[in-house]
Amino acid sequence: MLDKVKHKAKVLAAFIKRNDIFPLSVQLNLTNKCICKCNMCFKRTWPQEEMTMKTFSSLLNYLIVCGTQTIVLSGGEPFLHPKINEICEQIHNSKIKYGIITSGQWSNKLSLQKCTLENAKWIRFSIDSIYPDTYYKIRQAKLDVALSNLNFVAKENKNVRVNITKQTLNYQEIENIVKYFNNINIETKIYNAYGDEPLSQRVCYMKKFSKSTNCYVINFHCIIDPSGNLYPCCHTYHDNEKWNKNIHKQWEYNDIFGYTRDRGIFFSNIRASAMYKTLTSKKAEECKYCNRYDELNIEIEKELMLKEREIFI
Repeated sequence: MLDKVKHKAKVLAAFIKRNDIFPLSVQLNLTNKCICKCNMCFKRTWPQEEMTMKTFSSLLNYLIVCGTQTIVLSGGEPFLHPKINEICEQIHNSKIKYGIITSGQWSNKLSLQKCTLENAKWIRFSIDSIYPDTYYKIRQAKLDVALSNLNFVAKENKNVRVNITKQTLNYQEIENIVKYFNNINIETKIYNAYGDEPLSQRVCYMKKFSKSTNCYVINFHCIIDPSGNLYPCCHTYHDNEKWNKNIHKQWEYNDIFGYTRDRGIFFSNIRASAMYKTLTSKKAEECKYCNRYDELNIEIEKELMLKEREIFI
């Protein structure tokens, strides 16, 4: 796993050093709709929007022009989008690779086209326990549905992984969860919980807070919500907060990204300088306890420092 991170860091560090400014990877949140009511996510309180095909097609055209290499389909639950097959087909035909993040909580197996699953570069399931009671307490949904859909998808796509959100309810089960999925040849990755869980509770299972002081992810990644609005990452998107009118301040992201719905996406010099001075020099408040990209950020920083030293040799 570390070798993969190091290789990715080398590629991305070279990208950053060239001052290339465009979204290599874009997360499209196709819908806010989701069957789960997870205690670390508040999208259930958000307007239940879904991306229209007009918005999607327009965005896809912009991303093709930008040179985007990977699109991550997320939500809400992306498999609840009524046009999920058509969306995946259009992305595949564009030659952009795509991955899918799912809770596994959907019942439309028969309507899913085989190529939708086969053509995905990878598919990630969010499953936080192998014990029905714990799973229900976390997600307010049935574990057997998620496991059934995991088994169904794994037959069509060999690059399936389970993401586990570590939190107070399951931190003592993590070893057993990982062992269970390893035994059925499913890779796992562990993330720390955010949302309404008190920090005092989180401390008991989080070995360390973020050890990366800089974040380089915004140099090559962004998130687009169902309405077509653009955000640097999931934390500035505030996907772990209850909906309120102050969450989506589109103007401040327009200032950074140089984005309007009429002109499309382009990463301007304003974005390059403003974002680098803020998020890459000192983490924003939203990033304070984020360790999601720590391994990658640390390896990128090593690569950037190495290249700086080479300049003076």
